[in-house]
Amino acid sequence: ALACFYLKPLRSAEELLNDPSLVTFVIVEGVNNPTNLGTIMRCAAGLSVDGLLLSSDSCDPLSRRCCRVSMGEGFEIPYAWLPNMVDGLADVKEAGIEILALTPMNDSVDIAGLSYSPDDRVALLLGAESQGLTPQSMQAASRRVKIPMSGSVDSMNVGNAAAIAFYALRQARVS
Repeated sequence: ALACFYLKPLRSAEELLNDPSLVTFVIVEGVNNPTNLGTIMRCAAGLSVDGLLLSSDSCDPLSRRCCRVSMGEGFEIPYAWLPNMVDGLADVKEAGIEILALTPMNDSVDIAGLSYSPDDRVALLLGAESQGLTPQSMQAASRRVKIPMSGSVDSMNVGNAAAIAFYALRQARVS
């Protein structure tokens, strides 16, 4: 054994959403590849994301592979499960958090063009690579955002996209 961790009590989504110290969230829908989720968690921890919300069909953030890829960040970043995505996203909005759906769709705007105050609460919604976000989640989003791509490439690995989007959100916070 290389390390031993004591698990913190699992917090509910309601607890995370009502915690004013948590300003930036990532919400994952259907991300069931532990390498991708581990990458998302590691990037979230390194790029000022305060909390993680997971759909019930996402993989366990404390699975062995997730822990390895995230370099243990799953033990640090507060996370909670959303048993029902439609209701969960409604709760996020009710908490005053703007939901940004990351998508290559034509009606989305460049994420680099966003601007927020340090206190504005925002959540980046990410979907699995194969199917992306469900129509219900896309509809629940306040805005659709994209990372502009060049050539014939329309998107990238969800972990890579998360890193770029988290950086863009951090840069969007103006004092």
